[in-house]
Order: sequence, then structure tokens, then C-alpha cells
Amino acid sequence: MIDKPGRKRGGSAAGRRSGVEEVLREIRLLVVEPESGASKVIRFDEAKSWDWSSQELVRLVDGWEVRSLDQLAQVLLYKVSKGHQEVKVYEAPRAMLLGGG
Repeated sequence: MIDKPGRKRGGSAAGRRSGVEEVLREIRLLVVEPESGASKVIRFDEAKSWDWSSQELVRLVDGWEVRSLDQLAQVLLYKVSKGHQEVKVYEAPRAMLLGGG
């Protein structure tokens, strides 16, 4: 939005960032292990500690592989924009999920 010519409203980048972080803190991730059927609910902050460099584990959201924390954040923000408060994340060994195991 624009107040006066040349002057924009809408807050700073830091303000937008803190709003995004707040949204990410609120959404729940239902992490499902298809092999055992076990599941647990975690928050985005816990996903920060996942080993994102590991090629052994695959994380899927709606059939799409999520390979980084930034990519997970983008998916979660999209889901929140569509009204979701919880997102299922399937986590399993790569051979099981992508190899038909």
C-alpha cells in the first residue's frame, strides 16, 4: 500500500520475517513413519535439528520430496495460507519410499 507518492507502507523486512516465524512456530507437523505406522506431532523448531544433508532419509509432504529446511518452510507457509493447521510429513528410508519398498 502507498500512503503518499514515493512512500510505501507495510512494515520492514524484519517485521515480515518475525510474522513468518510466528506462523511457522504455530503450525503442527505430524511426522509419520510408514514402516511402523508410528507418528508424532512436532513443531517447526524441532525440524531445524533434522539432518538435512542425509541422503538416507526422505521426507515427503503431499507426495513431494522436501530436501531442506527452507523448502519445508515454504511448503508450510503455503499450507497455512490454505487454512491448514497441521501438515503430514512422511519420513522413511529412501529405498522404502522411492523404491517401492
